[in-house]
Amino acid sequence: MTAYRRVGVRTCLVVLLLSGSATLAGCTVRYAVDQGALYYNRHQIDRADRKLSRVVDKDPTNWRGLYYLGLVRLEQDRPRDAELLLERSLSLHSDAPETPQILDGLAEALYRQNRTANLFAVLEHATEYYGTSYDFTRQGKYMAKSGDPDAALLAFKKAVRFADPRDPTPYLAMADFYEQVGDVPNAITALRHAYTILPNDPFLAERFRRHGIVPGPSLTVEPGS
Repeated sequence: MTAYRRVGVRTCLVVLLLSGSATLAGCTVRYAVDQGALYYNRHQIDRADRKLSRVVDKDPTNWRGLYYLGLVRLEQDRPRDAELLLERSLSLHSDAPETPQILDGLAEALYRQNRTANLFAVLEHATEYYGTSYDFTRQGKYMAKSGDPDAALLAFKKAVRFADPRDPTPYLAMADFYEQVGDVPNAITALRHAYTILPNDPFLAERFRRHGIVPGPSLTVEPGS
């Protein structure tokens, strides 16, 4: 028995002992989804497909199984099938910590099908319903990829506005955007904001060096500037 299987079985037994409402069948399903997710993360796509397909066939309301099988379908270049699975997962798990990742997958599935109107509707709904910096960052990335730089820039600015002051993510996304459109001065400005938050990040330092800039304290910016 592998170490992973031993841990999974031990976890099931603990759950069964501690919770009178837990069932062996439910624990088995959770373990199967965990295995499928592990295969996916290891890029063992065929094994993940077999494991997760069985889960979804037996329990079409298992949001995690639907989510990971949707990601598998994206890896298999089957975006329409991925869209249907991820939509079902989202409908079952629309207000949870994992919801942003489900939306990421759904947006990618729509983008790969070139269904721009549907993609924009999903992105807009996410920003209106959830309204987090992450939602606006996602919107900006796909607006840029879809050829709407003005809408992308507006979304990135909103992402910065709603971000945690300790989160460099929207600034890095904005820097990526500016670099893509050839606006180096504004890309450097965005990187400086990220550098103020993460002054010791080696990857950020390397990005400055690619622009011929030596990282140092002079790159930091005042809060609110």
